[in-house]
Amino acid sequence: MSDILSNWEAIGAIIGIIAIIGAVINWLIQQRSSASIKKELQLIDRTFYKYLSAPDECFHELLLQRMKLSKKLKEERVDPQIFTTLEQRINSYISQLTFREIKSKYNLNDSFKQNLLNALADGQISVEEMFVLKNEIQKNEHLQENEKIQLMKDLEKFQSEAVERMPDSVGNGSIDENPKKKNILSIALLGGGILIVLVFVGLMMFEEGEEVSKADEETAVVETQDLEAITNESEEPIAVNSEAPAEIEEAENENTVPVEETKTTEAEPESVKAVKPVVETPKEEKPKLPMYDEMIYVQGGTFSMGSDIGSNDEKPVHTISVSGFSIRKYEVSQREWKTVMGSRISAAAGFISEDYPAINVSWYDAVKFCNKKSQSEGLSPCYTISGTNVTCDFSKNGYRLPTEAEWEYAATGGKKNQGFKFSGADDLKSVGWTKKDALSNVMELGKKGPNQSGIFDMSGNAAEWCWDWFKRGYYSTAEGSDPKGPESGSYKIVRGGSWKDDAYDCRTTYREWESPTFKENTIGFRMVRR
Repeated sequence: MSDILSNWEAIGAIIGIIAIIGAVINWLIQQRSSASIKKELQLIDRTFYKYLSAPDECFHELLLQRMKLSKKLKEERVDPQIFTTLEQRINSYISQLTFREIKSKYNLNDSFKQNLLNALADGQISVEEMFVLKNEIQKNEHLQENEKIQLMKDLEKFQSEAVERMPDSVGNGSIDENPKKKNILSIALLGGGILIVLVFVGLMMFEEGEEVSKADEETAVVETQDLEAITNESEEPIAVNSEAPAEIEEAENENTVPVEETKTTEAEPESVKAVKPVVETPKEEKPKLPMYDEMIYVQGGTFSMGSDIGSNDEKPVHTISVSGFSIRKYEVSQREWKTVMGSRISAAAGFISEDYPAINVSWYDAVKFCNKKSQSEGLSPCYTISGTNVTCDFSKNGYRLPTEAEWEYAATGGKKNQGFKFSGADDLKSVGWTKKDALSNVMELGKKGPNQSGIFDMSGNAAEWCWDWFKRGYYSTAEGSDPKGPESGSYKIVRGGSWKDDAYDCRTTYREWESPTFKENTIGFRMVRR
């Protein structure tokens, strides 16, 4: 048996090692190809941001890149799942373009916008979603009849383009029934190689075990023979000293040390006891939970507001002067919301933990919170609320929402501004949570780094309500000192981006707007005071 095995041991080990090496090489080739595709994904991101202000040109460029990568998929060994990710990225961007175009073109209610967002989420509109959107359009009181007809044409056009973009994968989200099939060779080689090596190692161990057992038997026979020979050579019996035990016993008695009796300590007199101080065990105090209500003073100054390389709503860059003010170091927490408003945010509305931002609050909710917080501290509330009409007296000392100018000035670091893209850094990962590193909701307050003024979470995590109404083209006529925004409007400004957004939406100059009644688990707020 051992002779037969010895002939195959070397061959089997070599075959197993070659199979394992082949699996590693095949895997490395796939990784290299996948890395090149990932670079193409980055190119798609750059294309989207580069042509964002020209939707038609952006759409054209994205489709060209999809065709090139489709060809590359057929020519190279690429994991199809990466290509599926590419398709989803392109469709997501085209959906964003469509949503922004429709949103800016028509005056739609919040319900329709939310349904439209859901419908565009996977780059197309299903039959059921189209039916829902049609009903929403017909019921919309803000749209004229010709606008309703045109909006339906826009949606149907987008749907037909979605089918042309991805004819092989509409409705199933994948272009390959088994995206792992190109990894079968690597798995087969690796598994086969390991199996072969294990088999032959096991056989080698079995052979060694047989040799060891034979050697043990031979050794035992030799030792038995030697013992018998020694016994036969001994003619005289071994003498036993009968007095040895007595001598040993005497020696033991001499070396024995008697054990002294333990003396009992006399009881201490009462006078001594009285002198001893009584040490009280300190009571454990429960740690005070943070309210995250610390304020940071931002010294007034002048800065360049807006961006010439962002979207049209960020242009033009204009010089603004802001008076000094105090701003919350953190966004309003769920713990503080519960303390001030008397009940916590419900789980359905977004309650996670008391150390997380208060989310799913409308602009009106935030205004009411500011007034109630001011009253609880004996301050003069800034807001006068009459139904849906809200006015603000900026001369009062109570809490209020920041103006858009105050928010951007604080986010850039005020007088400590270093020109960063995000609030505190050019690398968003160090200062904010986005959909790339947040799990599925907002994250705990203050877990990323602060900006130059020591303020946390102004880029990502929860987007934040501002005081100002939104008006397209407002920046071209904005006031130069402490601007308060347009006098009226339909939407309120939201700043900072959220955990659900891309990095582009978390820039300090990026502007978003929503109805003041809108609520979502991406929007919270922070407060300021003069």
